[in-house]
Amino acid sequence: MGKKDKRMLEFQNELKRQKSLKVSDIESLFHVSESTARRMCAELEDSGCAVRTFGGIQYLPEQYKDTYQSYSFEVLTAQYASEKQRIGAYAAGLVEPGDTIFLSGGTTVYQFALYLSRLLSEREIPDLNIMTNSIANAEILSASARVILTGGEYRPSRRDTAGLIGEKSISNARFSKSFIGLDGIDISDGLMTWDIETARIGQLTIKRSDQVYLLTDSSKFKKRTFINYEELSPDYTIITDSNLPQEIQDNAHKTGQSLIIV
Repeated sequence: MGKKDKRMLEFQNELKRQKSLKVSDIESLFHVSESTARRMCAELEDSGCAVRTFGGIQYLPEQYKDTYQSYSFEVLTAQYASEKQRIGAYAAGLVEPGDTIFLSGGTTVYQFALYLSRLLSEREIPDLNIMTNSIANAEILSASARVILTGGEYRPSRRDTAGLIGEKSISNARFSKSFIGLDGIDISDGLMTWDIETARIGQLTIKRSDQVYLLTDSSKFKKRTFINYEELSPDYTIITDSNLPQEIQDNAHKTGQSLIIV
């Protein structure tokens, strides 16, 4: 085993032990430069053992590896397509003149962008401003509305951007409405995602929004992902499809959660 391979094995074992490491930790532990530490993080993420975060890396438990690695915007667009279309069509009708809205990434929010674009081609919505971290959403809406991209590092599998630059853009804005997609959701455990950068975008957007709409097809209620990043609040409105089990609907109503079935 070469020196580099040995170092990467030690790095993997140390990350598994500590669960997360900062770039500065990696520099100190292995006596490497910052650029080398970041390259080590990228290589370990490519191997499927970890997820890079802003300023470091986090260990990916075994039970999440297959699902995390399979994330693909193109593949997920075709899954539960009719349900996502119904959700997107309903949510597009909530946009009003004077709104400043945020659209997250994700394939359900993408359907929202498609329907909003069609709506804008039929009638004007005066003084509408849109911010998004999704390249896919921006491509759809930029021809018919003012669109501001948050910026940041491009993530091809999600067709969006994330990182400090985008977070600063969100932190400096205020939204009348936000439309947020999810990797997973539970009435008790709250909002879920696979990586910390997506979680940060969701957290910041919610804090900067007057009204929060969670766009999620019913299958996401059955998924447990890597990170729980926000508890549900009755102030948030979940928009989902009619395949949601009655038990979950009843639980949502008992907790006072705002739930719209389309």
